[in-house]
Amino acid sequence: MLLAAALGLVLVVAGGGAAAWLLLDGDDGDTRATNEDGPKEPTDLEPADGSLVFAEGAPGISPDRSALVARGAWFVDGALVRVLDSAVVAQDPGTGEELWRLPVERNVDRSQRECPVSANVDENRIALLQGGHCEMLTVVDIAAGEELVTWPVELPAPPGPYDEPAIIGDTVALAGGSATGGAGYRISTGERLWYANRYDDGCADVGYGVIEGELVARHGCGEQVVHDAESGGSVRGLDEEGNEAWSWEYTPEYEEGTLSVDGVLALEPLTVLASLGDGEGEVGADAVLVVSDNLAAVSHRVDFDSERHANCAASNVRCPVVPGEEGKVLLVPTATAGETGGELVAFDLTTGDPIWEATPTEGHEELIPFLGPGDSLHAYQPSAGSLPGSLVALSAETGESRTVMRLDESAAERETAMVRKAGVATTRPVAPLWHPETATFALVSEEFSSREQGLPALLVYR
Repeated sequence: MLLAAALGLVLVVAGGGAAAWLLLDGDDGDTRATNEDGPKEPTDLEPADGSLVFAEGAPGISPDRSALVARGAWFVDGALVRVLDSAVVAQDPGTGEELWRLPVERNVDRSQRECPVSANVDENRIALLQGGHCEMLTVVDIAAGEELVTWPVELPAPPGPYDEPAIIGDTVALAGGSATGGAGYRISTGERLWYANRYDDGCADVGYGVIEGELVARHGCGEQVVHDAESGGSVRGLDEEGNEAWSWEYTPEYEEGTLSVDGVLALEPLTVLASLGDGEGEVGADAVLVVSDNLAAVSHRVDFDSERHANCAASNVRCPVVPGEEGKVLLVPTATAGETGGELVAFDLTTGDPIWEATPTEGHEELIPFLGPGDSLHAYQPSAGSLPGSLVALSAETGESRTVMRLDESAAERETAMVRKAGVATTRPVAPLWHPETATFALVSEEFSSREQGLPALLVYR
């Protein structure tokens, strides 16, 4: 059962060579990643038959509140660590035994959404917001289950439910309230390193993320900073002190319409997720744009069809970027009637052209891609009826797949209930995680509602 294939992630996350971060409509598309490195190539080519070793149900939710969001799951030193609405918890993935629990206050009455968590892990640490108005910023060691530091967030407005902090080295960066400003803090001392306030100069950092090991800020100007078609903005690389290392500035005009940058998918080449307007005030199609090497202008547009390809900003969509032989490759699921479809399309970011298309195997209907240690590429194929799901490894160069694990046939009904909406063949926000050293595969639900009482929230296979 031991496989040296490397795992998968957040989202963006997490999450984050991940799905787009700094997304305005809600996710982080969050992809989350394990912090452990592993071999890039499998040594055992025979698929394993995974048995369900333990499961947990969804928490109880009152009918008068919106969906409960509990994003953030990783394998850390062999333990499964999850961020829940009221605690960060570590469990033994073989038995489900709780190893430690760190209480946090993430359930916000004001917005009925949970306070956000960093999409990335840095040196076994995450950053999360907590408090009645997400007014406290906390750094947690998720290997030891210890709170390292907590300090009050001093921004003109409290952070929103999608304003994820970013953690790198001795720095945590946070944008608050989308249109008010951003700040950076030193973890070791708690001091504030920088602060950009829109009310002072009309511009603000509206989101931070760690992309390919670098702190990146999305900067906007104007009355409405976010989606402001009047002023444009910039994407900037920052060092841990908040100093600008590089910058790409864009105007609000693009081709015959307008441009608004919603998120960053990759660096080298700088690849952004954008909304394109028609020039008359209407925001239209989603687009993926690649910036030239000298950051002078948009080099080319990825051959992305918003009517066929899933929106990488959606909470149930993961669009990882992986290194290929000729350059980086962007993976985008197809979409049907606005919902995630069955195929997976790979785009060469060097040219923007599609290079291969993968379809589900063995009777499955969907491929959910995710990244792991060593930037290995995997995909989860959800159960279809009585057919249990499976884990496959994908080639970034060709899209060819190899089955790594077939999931427990006796648990197919529970798996289907977890990953599908009732009566609709659409994947719910579920994070797949693969730990090659112990050949453990986990499915972690990231969102629950009062209509889903009794559904599984966690399934772990070995």
